[in-house]
Amino acid sequence: MDPNTMAYYQGMSDAANALNSLAAVSSAATASPYGGYADAFGGYADAFGGYADAFGGYSDATGGYADAFGGYADPLGGYTDALGGYADPLGGYADASGGYTDATGGYSDPMGGYADASGGYTDATGGYADASGGYTDATGGYSDAMGGYSDSMGGYTDALGGYTDATGGYTAPTGAYVDPGTMAYAQGANDLLAALGMC
Repeated sequence: MDPNTMAYYQGMSDAANALNSLAAVSSAATASPYGGYADAFGGYADAFGGYADAFGGYSDATGGYADAFGGYADPLGGYTDALGGYADPLGGYADASGGYTDATGGYSDPMGGYADASGGYTDATGGYADASGGYTDATGGYSDAMGGYSDSMGGYTDALGGYTDATGGYTAPTGAYVDPGTMAYAQGANDLLAALGMC
């Protein structure tokens, strides 16, 4: 065999060995024995369809994303934070205590009550406490900030215990009743005496 032929085969053999070595190095740099793949950006795609990025976050196979702060953004557009709260896609937020803040700024508490953005509060019985200190109960009655109560029949109980009914009559705390006619007569008499300068 002439020298040229021997040199040719040696060259082919050396080239093949070099290519095999290069392929082995490349494979070791990118592929994991667990079936994952590390990319050039510092991220890692695992065998389960997830991807861990270089910022500490992880995208799972469902399309959700766990960030480095302990939160999780789900595929529906909601976000669970590290405190156990959940911000939904509608702009509301459910906290870890069981309360819920809606997109209007109102808050539903775990007891079944609701505080609206205007400062009022609807309790679990159906009553409503307004921002002025009054309270409307489930029967339609209203307790004002002065201690009085307007019932659904048109009557009013004052803070002293007296009661004015829908006709205008008044029952005193002692139980005495003054009807509207008597009240009007007494008022007329007082007005007349005042006009005459006698009262």
